Amino acid sequence: MRTVKLFFGVIFIMLLSCSGAEASFEDIMNDFPEETDSVPVLRKNVLVIGNSLSRDACSYVPFLLEELYPIVSLNFDIYYKGGVGLGSHWNSINTLKNDHTLDFYLHNEGKWQSISNVNGEDVIKWKKWDLVILQEGNVSCRDYQLTSTNISNIATWIRKWQSDCPIAYLMVPPQPEGSSVLGEYTSDEMWSVFSITAQQLADNELVSYVIPCGTAIQNARHTHLDNYGDYGHLTFDGTHLQEGLPCLIEAYTVAQSLFTLFNLRLSIEQSNLVVTNDFVESKMIPGRHGSVITGSMEDYELCKRCALAAVADPYHITLFE
Repeated sequence: MRTVKLFFGVIFIMLLSCSGAEASFEDIMNDFPEETDSVPVLRKNVLVIGNSLSRDACSYVPFLLEELYPIVSLNFDIYYKGGVGLGSHWNSINTLKNDHTLDFYLHNEGKWQSISNVNGEDVIKWKKWDLVILQEGNVSCRDYQLTSTNISNIATWIRKWQSDCPIAYLMVPPQPEGSSVLGEYTSDEMWSVFSITAQQLADNELVSYVIPCGTAIQNARHTHLDNYGDYGHLTFDGTHLQEGLPCLIEAYTVAQSLFTLFNLRLSIEQSNLVVTNDFVESKMIPGRHGSVITGSMEDYELCKRCALAAVADPYHITLFE
């Protein structure tokens, strides 16, 4: 009976996609059933609360995990609102506003989908989350007190519904050299400010784990990879990472962190995933920036090294070249 329900749930979403109609959150929550015992045995639900920088970091992650661990059933969601930090997310959650987008990846579908006008309470009650990742805005994360307050508020709210849910912090990259947002700082100096905030959050046990995407990107900016991107420094516009290799560096970092958090003896070193324009189109990657940067196979290996070094040493920049 549950297999029949699963079949009709998949047909329901396919019909919505073909008709051009946008499913509501209630449609998905009510009509897409839980997976049956016939699907892969390792099931994980991951929720990210963040802005477009979360999309940059996480959109390729499900495909890396499924490539390297085919028996995983990963449902990956991003509770998203552009241009805001955790304080704004908390305000929306606390006042039950329906002003966010939910990007969701369902293992059965193999691609991303999005729903608008979603509120946070519905999302957190939707699934039993194995991990919630919080991403602060790249202005607020310069201020430890502000960030720690925001995280404490959201963590307290999450644990009203799921008392044992671990919470991780996604450390974002700073703006690159030449950005007016840096002010009097260099990019490395701004990274150091971000790093100090992240380390304090971990040391004070406000989060269980730091996912050091910002460190991985800064590692790469000290190599020839820094030349990539329409703006340069791996970015499309001076803020967002460009599709392809730049976003893949962060995805490697998130994936390797998830392997640690889920006690999986896996490494991104074994990944053969190549991101192309066809890939981002067919997988419906949300919030894309620019055309895909493919690079060489040597570039892919260097990207992996930058990510692995960041996971191994999140609060220091590692120099490769």
